[in-house]
Amino acid sequence: MREKMLGFHDVSHTDTKACRRKTWTADIRRLSLMSGALPVSSLAALALMVCTCMAAQTVMMIAAPVARWASVDAAMREGLLLIGVVIAVFTTWAGRALGRNCVVIGRVCGRGADDILLRRFTATSAAVVSGYAAGCVPLLVRTAYRATWGAPPVLAMMSDGMALMMLCAFGMVLGALIGCRWAYLVVPVATLALMISPWAVTGSVLSGTGHSVLSLGVLWFHAFPDIGWVPTWQAGVFRCTLFAAATLTMVRYSMARVTGRSPHMDMTLWCSAGVCVAMMVSALCWPVPLVRRDTDKLSCVREPNFTVCLHPADEPLRPSVTQTVQEVLRLAPQDKVLRIAEYVYAEQEPETDMVLMSVPDATSSRASIEQAVIENMGVVVSGSEMCLHSDAPSEEKILADEIAKAVDSSVRRRLDAGSVPIGVDEVTGDPVYSSYQPLLDRLNDEEFAQWYTTHREAILSCHVTESDLPAA
Repeated sequence: MREKMLGFHDVSHTDTKACRRKTWTADIRRLSLMSGALPVSSLAALALMVCTCMAAQTVMMIAAPVARWASVDAAMREGLLLIGVVIAVFTTWAGRALGRNCVVIGRVCGRGADDILLRRFTATSAAVVSGYAAGCVPLLVRTAYRATWGAPPVLAMMSDGMALMMLCAFGMVLGALIGCRWAYLVVPVATLALMISPWAVTGSVLSGTGHSVLSLGVLWFHAFPDIGWVPTWQAGVFRCTLFAAATLTMVRYSMARVTGRSPHMDMTLWCSAGVCVAMMVSALCWPVPLVRRDTDKLSCVREPNFTVCLHPADEPLRPSVTQTVQEVLRLAPQDKVLRIAEYVYAEQEPETDMVLMSVPDATSSRASIEQAVIENMGVVVSGSEMCLHSDAPSEEKILADEIAKAVDSSVRRRLDAGSVPIGVDEVTGDPVYSSYQPLLDRLNDEEFAQWYTTHREAILSCHVTESDLPAA
């Protein structure tokens, strides 16, 4: 009783067991720190950030009506830009602990600094690649379910994974070598330079020379390759080998530096570095083909008064495109069969009675695709295209072009696709529309189609005059 009054308590056997009990998270953290690895919570946060970045950049593609494997390949590659910044910051933090200005106290000293660096690199790479794969799953599942052409670019996706590992090694070696707080600024900038420089060199220094070093780059930009093209297996193998050799070179170099050894005696380092140099030289002098065509012809379906030709990957868009073309021809009937072809390859030349349809973007909505079809059709059925090549006198050509734009605008307005301005006000900067457009807009759809049919030859040949317009 006296002990209890003085504040002393009897420690029972049950209390002793409770004091010794530790949570599983604390045990994992203690073991990871003792082994020199990174905390599991930090790795989980890294994987979650990478997954979120990738999913956020592809969410618009999931909701779009277009489903193409070519677009998936480009989106997965271009999604590495933001992820590269995240990797740079994290690996700087992980690598700075192994700098020469840091001292590690405790059981972790039983392991060499090179062993700790290798463990940290392996754990970071696993977290990044797993988070990246998880972020791509929704897009891959949706494309596999809806795509009608092509197959997953497996080698391209493998090269993206190897590129992520290379970025992890690059950030960790710089973080360990720089050591100071400036590393949090230097490493992200250097990482962006590493990712963008091959693309920038190809578009500037090598522009017009016929040479390219895109095979060395992590990013290709411009949604390349797009519909109609797929990466070659040679490019996939080349990139996987290059990124693997670069990763091995940086890891071996950093392991030698953090332990104070001379990297000059490491034969593995020399071999991997030699492979990198040889591949960079070959990329400039004997580049591998990056892409190839996935088909030599479009898929065409004949309707009563027109034909729609689409790339097989865009076959799900055919009902929407067909219905839109029918709506345009209802307002502007033609006496010949038009051919509406998707503009997939640059060598496609517009032929007589042919409408080149712009290729929908991977994130385009159905409404924007329909509007693009109306705009492409409107240029042809209004005669605006012929006015560009007309040999009529200047005044007549200007008048005919203004009337053609009025016809184009009237067709678009009836289909809720906007209007075509003829210029811009010099004072206000507002668009200026044709003064003849109200004469056409006051007609209903049947009256407009009848007027168009009557003057179709003059409209299509860009010889329409004021006397052909409806009376005011």
